[in-house]
Amino acid sequence: MRTQLTNSPRKWIPTRIESWASSGFPDLFLCDDHGRFHTVELKHTFTNRVDLSPHQVSFHVAHKHASSWILIKREWAKKKGSIIYLYHASHSVDVKMEGLETEPARSWENLTDWTPLLDYISPPDGSKNAFLIGMDNEQIKPTD
Repeated sequence: MRTQLTNSPRKWIPTRIESWASSGFPDLFLCDDHGRFHTVELKHTFTNRVDLSPHQVSFHVAHKHASSWILIKREWAKKKGSIIYLYHASHSVDVKMEGLETEPARSWENLTDWTPLLDYISPPDGSKNAFLIGMDNEQIKPTD
């Protein structure tokens, strides 16, 4: 992913987090060209199963209001190609339990130019991601 970030027309600053540094903290800490921070847990699978640890799920549940994501690359053992699945942190329990059967926020087949993925996480115009705006609207609902 570092290559895709480096080749992006937008200037993102990726920081790879080592797993021993903090149990459950996502693999990538990103700063976009608007100075906003994002976290991305990186996973790779050859099946529909996604191996999220309890610490990773816990982190995502605690940060479900933030720009925190799970990115999964699904490949097949006997055929070429891949699908990139992007899930928001708020779906981490579902991804742990149901794997790739969980509806992703977005997915891309055979992605080579990662601009659409990066633009989804952080729109280039500086606005908030549509997924997060929807979450804000849900939180604003009046309670009785």
